[in-house]
Amino acid sequence: MTDTNATNFIERVRARGDAARAAQQRASETGRPMISVSITRDGATTEELFFDSPPTLGQIATRAGIGAYVLSIDIQKTLAPVAPVAAE
Repeated sequence: MTDTNATNFIERVRARGDAARAAQQRASETGRPMISVSITRDGATTEELFFDSPPTLGQIATRAGIGAYVLSIDIQKTLAPVAPVAAE
């Protein structure tokens, strides 16, 4: 029997990695800088959200969800390579 919460978590992590890789690909193709928003939900771990253009507070809230705190907003000329998520 599989734990659906664990399966959903793995799917969410994979989707975040896919979104980061897609943002990196778009940035490298267009040569445009990306906007990186660092957030935390639990105060211990951070996550980065990437936007093609400067996001509004509503766009950040939509992507980050309820209960997230914005730590920083940066403009990145080039993005660091994103490692694929390993399946267990």
